[in-house]
Amino acid sequence: MSSRSTTPIRLLTREFIRAPLSSEIDWQTFRRREAVLVGLYIGLLVVAGLLPHAFGQAANLLPLPVLALFGVRLLEQSAFLAWFLRKNDPPSRSFLAIYPPLSVLIHLAFAAAIVGLSRGADSHVAVLLVLPLVAAAFRLSIVGLGLSYIAAAMLCMVEVYVSYPQPSVVATEEYYHAAVVVVIFAVLAFLVRLLATSLRENEVRLRQSVEELQKAKDLLAAEEALAAVGRLSSAIAHEIRNPVAMISSSAAMARRADTKPATREEVLEIIEKESARLEKLTQDFLNYAKPKAPERKAADISDSVGYVTGLARARAGDKGLSVLSECAAGLSFDVDAHQVHQALLNLVMNAIDATPRGGRVTVGARMGSGGNLVMWVENTGEMIPTGAASSQIFEPFYTTKKGGTGLGLAIARNIARAHGGTLWLASNKPGAVRFDMALPPPGAEKKDKRGAPADR
Repeated sequence: MSSRSTTPIRLLTREFIRAPLSSEIDWQTFRRREAVLVGLYIGLLVVAGLLPHAFGQAANLLPLPVLALFGVRLLEQSAFLAWFLRKNDPPSRSFLAIYPPLSVLIHLAFAAAIVGLSRGADSHVAVLLVLPLVAAAFRLSIVGLGLSYIAAAMLCMVEVYVSYPQPSVVATEEYYHAAVVVVIFAVLAFLVRLLATSLRENEVRLRQSVEELQKAKDLLAAEEALAAVGRLSSAIAHEIRNPVAMISSSAAMARRADTKPATREEVLEIIEKESARLEKLTQDFLNYAKPKAPERKAADISDSVGYVTGLARARAGDKGLSVLSECAAGLSFDVDAHQVHQALLNLVMNAIDATPRGGRVTVGARMGSGGNLVMWVENTGEMIPTGAASSQIFEPFYTTKKGGTGLGLAIARNIARAHGGTLWLASNKPGAVRFDMALPPPGAEKKDKRGAPADR
């Protein structure tokens, strides 16, 4: 046979085996749908097999070969149902392409075998054809559905012919009933096809909407990243510009021949101070931009709290402040002690700068829920403005104090995150401004800010 003569058959075959819905949905959706269809088909097998027994129709009991075939089909479908329920990973694309049409063909072949083996007994083949038609409406193209419907209609008529081969009034009534079933099948196939088409179109639109939302999200994230880089660059330029301008003008004055020795000494001191400020700013930015991975090992937390408190007392004394520590002796936890010192010292220095003369700064640590270590720094004084407290205080280079770099809180939070923990503003009211830092034990899940209050 020439290729030209086989082309229509090939086209028809491709159209029949094509499963548009299966290729357009994800595996989990396909798996759930097929599990439901297989489960319903198992229910139909049980009903069709037990229906004569349920009504006590001993004369119409199915022959033994038919019952055996029912049993084999029931076991096979049960195995498929168990496979669909347990198969989480998607199978090969060839399976997704072959299974839908092949399962419909097997359904129809099973119904045909039941008709052939029934030998005139009532096999309830019409019941067994409902699910194949529903499956064909979901799984196959319009041509595949049409061929499945024709096969189902022919099986209904063949069943009557096998049961009543001779013309009679009863045979005519059975043909009439079969014709009604065929019409009902047509309506059912049409309605299910409309539903399947609507579902497919909705799934396509939903997938397109999700893709568009993802693109918009990615675009917003990229724009936010660029905006953050812009804000950071602007802040760095602002922080560097003033010291560089001071150094430049002071160097120019020192080079002038008419500058007095006392003035030259003064401007040289300015150059030294501003250079030190630039060095500190650069180091702070490096600490923020490239935080070192913590080297966690057992550390005495009470010693760490005492060490930071001792360092802060000299500066606090100049302002007339008291610095207290609250930590149980012998409290041990796996942390990078150097980084914890740095984070606590940044918090304490910020607290000292924000506390009026005569106030108090408290540094503490305790074990929280879930085995977390909770460390805090609290100071008396004015509360942080609400807008800043909610969004800006942890941003790099944001500061409300004169001469500050605005990196202290950002560095402390990076250290907390490097340990798998978090830093948050735990209390913000007049006379009690407190920052808490929760660090989980090594290997524990990271706690976010929403989970932090349970550790206070």
